[in-house]
Amino acid sequence: MWSRAPAPSDTPKLPVDGHEEGAVLVTVTLAFVVLLTVSALAIDVGLAMVARRAAQNAADHAALAAAWAECHGEDPTAAAQSSVTRNGHEVVELSVTEPTAGEYVTRVTRDVALSFAPLIGLNTLTVNGEASATCQGSGGSSNTLFALGDSCASYGKDQIDISGSQENIYGGVHSNGNIRVGGSDNDFGPGDPGEDPFTYVDTFDNGGSGNGFDSGYPKSTSTQPTPLEFELDDYRPGSGNAVAAGPDYFYVDGDIDGSFVESQGDGLYYSTGDIKLDKEITATVTLVAEGVIEVSASDQDLEPYVDGLLAFAAEPYTGIDRCDKFVVNMGGSSNSWSGVIYGPKGLIEMNGSSNTTLTGSLIGYSLRLNGSELTIRSDGAHAPTQYDVKLLK
Repeated sequence: MWSRAPAPSDTPKLPVDGHEEGAVLVTVTLAFVVLLTVSALAIDVGLAMVARRAAQNAADHAALAAAWAECHGEDPTAAAQSSVTRNGHEVVELSVTEPTAGEYVTRVTRDVALSFAPLIGLNTLTVNGEASATCQGSGGSSNTLFALGDSCASYGKDQIDISGSQENIYGGVHSNGNIRVGGSDNDFGPGDPGEDPFTYVDTFDNGGSGNGFDSGYPKSTSTQPTPLEFELDDYRPGSGNAVAAGPDYFYVDGDIDGSFVESQGDGLYYSTGDIKLDKEITATVTLVAEGVIEVSASDQDLEPYVDGLLAFAAEPYTGIDRCDKFVVNMGGSSNSWSGVIYGPKGLIEMNGSSNTTLTGSLIGYSLRLNGSELTIRSDGAHAPTQYDVKLLK
């Protein structure tokens, strides 16, 4: 026979007394408390990890600042503290040590206010960050002539074109493209102390006669990085160089001519246009132009005012113009110049003559020397030191 299923009210119930109901409630409550506590502690652990990363960032920045200060003859400890303050790091304690010469170790300590751990008696947690850094300086360009571009041959042009004669080039020549020497009786090193490399990446054409090179040169080599780099921002108003120059800083929203430089004298000159020196001037100057720079006078005596830099022209030529339009043109006769002449986006041309000398370097996208009786000699005293600042750990 079949029988109906019991109604809900007929379902048997297990006997549960008051003690068992209380045990279940306590168990559920404890589980909830444990879960809440674990979640709260997880939040505090996250806060501590964020603070630990911030402390490490502060230590990294402070170590780099200390090492940089050492290279520049400044106070490493003050520089590290300034870095922490400037970057807004919350630091309880900062220590700077120098375990070995030139290596600076920074240790940053900071406290983290916990949100939920105080429930178990832990109000704060101390975290640390530690870093070490060094700064090493190296001399300026070892190349008297350096062409950083490599596209001129594709336009039927030369990366370095030496068509002048009786030129004396000491200190090394390198082109990341081709080199053509069309002039005659040029001296690229023989008889001058030291080795004067003469290297190229693409091709070399010696179309002249009586040109002399050091033993083993010219020779093909690989592409080389730019030996020196300069940035406009380092010379604009408000830059460190501008502030340091003080009353010797001359900013012109437009062109600068020789009369202006002659009247102002020594200093750092910045032009948003072009700079043209067409007067006999004796001065210590650094000329920086967003356009082009042209020097066309004779009997000048110019030395660099800052960074070993005499002239920096930033006209942003592209395509064939980088090989055929000058950003810097140095002309005239019987001139005495020193320092680095820099034109990374165009042609640097020297067409001076009659015993004109440059003690320094030409670094441009392309170079053209079509004067005569020029002497160009590299000199580390007129090239700024390049610094390599790096974290060790």
